Formats: sequence, structure tokens, C-alpha cells
Amino acid sequence: MILTRWLALVALIGVVPLTAADTAPDATPRNPAPAAAKAKPKPVPGEAAVADALRTLKATYRADFARRKPEDHLAFAGHLLDLTPPASDGEAMRYAILHEACEQAAKAGDAEMIRRGITELAAAYTIDPVAERLRLLMQTREFVSLEAMQAVIASELEIAAQEIDGDDYALASKAAHAAEELARSGSDATALGNAKATYERSRFLGEEYAKLGELTDLLGNISDEGSSHLGAFQCFTKNDWSAGLAHLAAGSDEMLKALAAGELMLASSAAPAAEQQFALAERWWDLAQKQRGDPRDGILAHAYGWYRRSLDGVPPLVRSKAERRSEEIERLLATSIRHPLMHYPPGAAFLLSCERDTLIMQQDRLIGVLDISGHGVRGQAIGVKPVSGAFGGALAFDGHAHLDFGNPKNLQITGSLTIAMWINPTVLAERRNPLAKSYGGEGTLTLEPSGEINYYYGTGGSNAQPYSAYSMGVPLAAKTWTHIAVVRDLTSKHILWYRNGALASDNPAPYPSSAVSTLPLLIGSGYVENFIGELDEIGIWPRALSEGEIRQMVEATAAGRH
Repeated sequence: MILTRWLALVALIGVVPLTAADTAPDATPRNPAPAAAKAKPKPVPGEAAVADALRTLKATYRADFARRKPEDHLAFAGHLLDLTPPASDGEAMRYAILHEACEQAAKAGDAEMIRRGITELAAAYTIDPVAERLRLLMQTREFVSLEAMQAVIASELEIAAQEIDGDDYALASKAAHAAEELARSGSDATALGNAKATYERSRFLGEEYAKLGELTDLLGNISDEGSSHLGAFQCFTKNDWSAGLAHLAAGSDEMLKALAAGELMLASSAAPAAEQQFALAERWWDLAQKQRGDPRDGILAHAYGWYRRSLDGVPPLVRSKAERRSEEIERLLATSIRHPLMHYPPGAAFLLSCERDTLIMQQDRLIGVLDISGHGVRGQAIGVKPVSGAFGGALAFDGHAHLDFGNPKNLQITGSLTIAMWINPTVLAERRNPLAKSYGGEGTLTLEPSGEINYYYGTGGSNAQPYSAYSMGVPLAAKTWTHIAVVRDLTSKHILWYRNGALASDNPAPYPSSAVSTLPLLIGSGYVENFIGELDEIGIWPRALSEGEIRQMVEATAAGRH
């Protein structure tokens, strides 16, 4: 097919093959389409018609198809996505343009351009967007920067996480394995650890899921027995209690059915009684005693969450029993290789795992978060949303959301301390506080527009001077998970920053101690703008962690970062 009218339009509006001056990628489409009702995707045109259209496209852009540099491919991909050929030129040409834009994005090794291309292609044609996106990511071999390669690895792990959530473990394993190979070729130890753990988890869950067999009948209905098996897998093995409890409550196992129904009713209550929470924890504890391996660990971790919820409201004798049970669960899970609960250095004053068992939900809304350090600190959640990863959960903040933990005495730390977390900022345009206590007291973290992250502490109290700032020295990248840890070692009088387990900066500490403030510990908020992005595995220790402890924590909690 010869696109005479389209080529005439090209000549009239000046859309010509790219020149060297056009190679900078455009961050936004030059010709954004107006808002309109979504059209239903059409079938992919026939191979012969697409091949004919592609030959015409290559003849028109001969010079651009001949270029070999990644930056040229990236610019060409963006250029193709900005083209809007007339409908009269046919669906084959439109499909060829979008498809070739995706191929050029893959040659450029640019994960975001691949995402954009696949999004536009899937909106127009009936393709499998996940499989196509993964295919393109897996064929990337050249990158304009190390960051571009890391973005491709992160995208592959993102697909793995999504497919684990959807129980497509074959595709999840394929994506994780691709991420593992790319991380190994790039000698990225942190990414390699993430990918290996995700791959192992997807393989393990896939094997366990396969054991469930056929769960539905010919009409697609799941039997009561099938509900019991699926619910047990989701809760006890996959640790997805929000999905699994409903299946258990509809299942054939009367004991599990009653337990799940009771929990669903209790969780929906605006103010559940502490005695009921404790009683529910005890019932899950009793069930765990009859299990082995991963099911036992999953049930114990779930019981742990209910024990921690009950602590403040039960009588002293019951509280003492709940504390003993919690300590016993911590001991039992200390050697668990699959459950993330115990992968942290000892002695934390404050610790958020962000796992589902530590989240207090009211229907579908997060209203509170439980600290698992053993100090019983609880946070009020305002607008914070739980999000899923390949290996557990995280918390998302939209610039208005935050967690408020008040000002408990165990967080009024004046000596050595360590603050650590996984952080994934999505916006870097303003100064933002991912964590704040006080600038002139115990300490605050401020993320700068440049991506630099600073730790402040001082002797002025609250947010008053005097205080000093200490930068990690290596900017954080947007839309990338990074583990950060700042160590205030007042014995050696140093402020140490670690990035992904490696020492990033070392500065002298001017103050022998910090002031005690009256301000609350806030996550996602503080003195400047609220944080936008995701946070996970947030901990505060009243001591200086060693480099080995920080590195072990990174390696143990790195899975599923995307």
C-alpha cells in the first residue's frame, strides 16, 4: 500500500525523517490527543498488510532505520509515536508505526519508552500487553546509561510482581529470570539479589499453586473444597490474607471457615475489642501448632499481627500472655527463610515491615500501621495506600498522605542511632520529608529536588537551630527502589550514609548528643512538603548499626523492588 495522502501530509507539515538535530527524546508527546471516549481495541491486521506497510515505512525513514546508536533509536521511537497518520491510510500502517516504535524503544534499551509504546499499541489493538512488553524488555542489549539498564531490570521485576499477584507463575518466573540475567551481565549485586529472590519465590509459589490442581468446574465455578484449598494457599503460603480469607470463609473446612468469617467480621468493625483481637490471635496460634514449614510460618506471622493489635486494650495478665506469644513467634520465625518478618538487626526502637499482617484496615481503607519492634507503637494512617510487591507489601504516599506515630519515649533518642528504609520516590520537584521527627532534635530526612537526601539533627529542640545537615552524596533516582541508611555514631563521632548496603559518605558529627523534641514521628510528612512515592522496611535503632548488619538487611529485604 502506497500512502500517498499521508506522505503528502508529511511534506506539508514538515514531518520528515529525523536528522542529527532531532535525536533528543521528547518527554511529552508533541501532538497530544484530546480527551475522548476509549475506543475498543481492534484485531491485529494481517501479516501481509503489515509487512507491506512496514516496507513503505522503512523506505520513508531509510536513514533513521540505518542508525545504530541507542540514543538514535530512542529519538526515532518517540518520533514514530508522535505520528498520527490519517485513518484512510489503513490500520496496517497505524499498527506498523506503533509496533516499530516499540521495537526501536527496545533497541534503545529504554524501559519508559517501551511502556509508552506498548500502552498505545494495546489501546488500539488486541495484543497481550504484558507478554509483549516483557518480550521487548528481554531483547534490550544496549543502554545509554547504567540507570537505563537498571530501569529495564526494575520493569522486568515489576512484571514478575504483577504476575505473582495474578497467579501466572510461569510468566513471573520468566520475567524474574530475565532480570537476573541482565543484572548478572551488568555486575549489579543489589539488582541480582532482588531478581534471584523474586525468581526463587515465583518458582516456589508456582510449584505450590500447581499442587492445588483444578479448582473450578466446567462452568467456571469453584467448589467449596476448591475455595478451602485456594484460601489456604493464598493465606498460609502466599501471605495474601486479604484475598485468601474470603475463600476460606466460603470453603468446606468448617474450622477454617469459622476462623476466617470471624476475622472478616472483626476486621470490618470500626472499633474491635482488644479481647476479641487476642482471642482471634489465640485461635490462629492453635492452628499453627498443627502445621509445618511455610504454612506454619505464615499463620504464626498472621497471629503475631493480632497479638500486637490487642496489647493496649487487654487486662495486664492477658497483655503479658500476648507479649510472651509475640516473643515466641519472633523466636520461631527467626530462622524462616521465606517470611520477611524477622530479617532485621535486633534492638529496633521502631520497625515497620509494611506487611499485610501489620496493617489495620477498615473495609478497604488503611487506618493504622503496627510497629513490629516489640514496643507496641501504632501509627494513624491518613490517605496512605498499601501496595503489593513480589515479596510482600509497601506503602504508597501521594503528596497528601502520611503516618503519625506520636511522640513515644522510645523514639526520643539522643545518642547514637540508625535510620534505614527502602525508598522509591516518584517526584523530585520539591523538598519533601519521607521521615521527620525534628531538625533540631532526634533527626529528620529531607529529599531535595536534585535527588540528594539529607539527614538533620541538632541541639535546638523541635525544628529550631542549631542543627546540621549531612548528605548521602549520591542522588536518588525517581521511580527506582533504593535502600538508604544513615548511622549517627556518637561514639566515634561520625555520620555515615549507606546506599544499597555500601558506604556512600562519612562526615564528622559536631554534636555529642541531640535534643529531645516534643514533635511526633511522621512518615511521609514533616516540616517541608509531603513525600510522593513508596516506602518500605522503615526502621530506627537506638544504636549505630554496623556495615555488615546493614548489608545483611539489604540482602534479606531486597526482593520485589520495582
